[in-house]
Amino acid sequence: MAPLQKRAFYGLIVCVLWAIALVAIFVAKGGIDSFVVDRGFEAVMVGTLAAGFLAYIITLVATRGRRGEVTVDERDRAILAKARATQLWSAMLTLAAWAVSLSRIYWEAGQLPVQYLYIIAMSTWIVVVVTENAAILIGYRRS
Repeated sequence: MAPLQKRAFYGLIVCVLWAIALVAIFVAKGGIDSFVVDRGFEAVMVGTLAAGFLAYIITLVATRGRRGEVTVDERDRAILAKARATQLWSAMLTLAAWAVSLSRIYWEAGQLPVQYLYIIAMSTWIVVVVTENAAILIGYRRS
């Protein structure tokens, strides 16, 4: 397994577990309306987001090559370029889905509840990191 592929594999595992933890906490605490009622819920969600970022960064650092070792070749660069493009499209599609769905839901009210901004940001970050790792693994599979 190539170093970049190994890094993407472990990164994907960490990111999927991170996403599952965020969804489980979100559902267990009562959903979007809990942001208004329980200020501690916001802290738990932001803490879980920060812990996930830290775990992901630790995974990236732990799976990098030794100093002076060449770990990325031409094939890896091509796979990374395609993964970055896929990552960008996934972020744009996620934000478009949020914009369309929430504007349809809250059209009559004329305004969007502020607590959705947290969920939009968190879901976009999760989609971006999961997509990058999945696209790298798919790129290796195809090549």
